[in-house]
Amino acid sequence: MAKTKSTSEVEIGTAIEPPVSATYGDAIRVLPTALIYHFTLPHAFPFLPEVTESLGMRVELRDTGKSGIDQFFDYLKGDLQYEHIADDNQRRMNDWLTTFILLNSAWPYIPLLGIYRGFKIGQDAAMRVSKDEGIQTASGVISLMLTAPFNVFMGIYDAANFLSAKIREDELDKAMLSVSDRLPLVLGAGIDEADKSQPKDVVADTVAKTLANFMLAPWMPLMGTYKGISMVSDATHRNRETQIITTMLAMPIIGTVALPFLMAAQSNQFAQKLIDGSGISNWLSGVFNSGSKTVAAITK
Repeated sequence: MAKTKSTSEVEIGTAIEPPVSATYGDAIRVLPTALIYHFTLPHAFPFLPEVTESLGMRVELRDTGKSGIDQFFDYLKGDLQYEHIADDNQRRMNDWLTTFILLNSAWPYIPLLGIYRGFKIGQDAAMRVSKDEGIQTASGVISLMLTAPFNVFMGIYDAANFLSAKIREDELDKAMLSVSDRLPLVLGAGIDEADKSQPKDVVADTVAKTLANFMLAPWMPLMGTYKGISMVSDATHRNRETQIITTMLAMPIIGTVALPFLMAAQSNQFAQKLIDGSGISNWLSGVFNSGSKTVAAITK
């Protein structure tokens, strides 16, 4: 007959934990933490100057003296506004960073901004016809109820405007462009100027571009989304509403159908920029020419 365990033996043994299931209550409790985390996330970017300086570059981020929370309330007050950026390269980088942050970490305050915008629409409308604060508040509440089905869409629109303005204010887009422009100089830092002036060889140029594409492989998904968002931005940037709606609709297509093509196109374009700006292609052409001359001399 099998021996049964006593109560004390069961208590001493390994306890079996009950299964854990996430609920809506858990999501609500984690929301404030996610909100705080998102607003402190941009402060992780100061690592950029140290990293770039170790690569022989120096990139300065603008210190506005304001935290993400301060800038968020500045946006609500109207002190921090979306502005169209005249420089095309900066605009593309700003749009890419805006979309990237929006889709990855902006979700905590999208509903908050949607609620705020829904209330503000009614309040602003009432302010035009009445100075009574009670009427303005009631109009805001009614507007909030009527616009509830569009809360997320309004929140996304406002979040995109806020993030774009914050990125421009902190000059994060300029810093990222500066890194991109200086990378070729870093790669070619060890090559003599005489080697950089060697005439290009088609075979050497192809080999150099292939090696550069191989180096860029880990960042190809990011480059693919950058290419796709840049295309949407170039086509729609003159109208903000059209730009945001088109970007949100195009992202699933970019992520499934067009991403491989866009990754290859952007990687190839950036690889060409790297080998041209660094002089690697010229140096490799000189190596190939020297090698071919050596082989020709030996075979004579």
